[in-house]
This record gives sequence, C-alpha cells and structure tokens, in this order.
Amino acid sequence: MRTLLCTLLIIFIISGCRKPTEIVTYYCTTPGIVLQQQGFDATEWDTIITIVYEPDSPYPVVSDTFITTDITNELLITPDIDSPKNFVIFLPSVKRVFTVTDIRIIAHYEQAPKGRRPTCYHDISFKLDDQLISRLDASAGSVYAQLTR
Repeated sequence: MRTLLCTLLIIFIISGCRKPTEIVTYYCTTPGIVLQQQGFDATEWDTIITIVYEPDSPYPVVSDTFITTDITNELLITPDIDSPKNFVIFLPSVKRVFTVTDIRIIAHYEQAPKGRRPTCYHDISFKLDDQLISRLDASAGSVYAQLTR
C-alpha cells in the first residue's frame, strides 16, 4: 500500500511538472493584388504611374506616388491590412486610368501549438473601375485581376 501511495505521488509530481502546451497566434501575411495587362502592347505598358490615396475623404489625400518602368505584364499592389488605401493606375502612353478602390480584407487567423505553422489565409474584395471583384481566396499569397484595354 505504501509503495502504491509513493508511486501515485511520484506520478502526480511528474505530471505537475509537465510544461503546458503553449498556444501561439500566427498572423498571415497580407496578400498582394496582381494586376495583369490584357490587350496592351509593350510600348503602352512600359510606364505606369500609381497614385495611392486615403479612402473615404471628401478630397483625395495622396499618401504615395510611384512610377514603374520596364515591367512585365503584371503590376503588384500591396494593400495595408490595417488601413487599406485606394489606388489610381495611369498609363500615360494611352491616357488610360484604372482605379482600385474599396479594398476589404477579411483575415483568418488560426491558433496552433508552438512549432506548428497553421494554415492561414485572407479573403479579399475590391472594386476595379467600380466593378466589384469579391470573395477572392488569397491563401496562395496573391489574387489576380485583369486590366483590359
């Protein structure tokens, strides 16, 4: 009986010393929006001016502008998950403007034991020239939309 009591006490002490499983929340990376050109030739797509501005403002407040030259047939824009911006894409050679507005990102976070990387993803929607493109699964890291001539 004494041996049984000692064995139970040792098991109880060992189980109390076991480290609890630490649960960690992983944050998924923000997906990019890849705008692919369709119907433009290389000279029409060789210079792109992108203007980034704050949404929901009575007057456009520009937060960034960048010029891209000599690119392939894709333009990558990366929205800020905490503060999405709107984008104006201007092709000066053909005097064509595209807008990407109302970007909405629904982030899916998963908790997992430390050391195991969970599957995480985002759903993303936005308007491209006032046409709603919605419920895109961005689990691969990027979503794609066409800029048509």
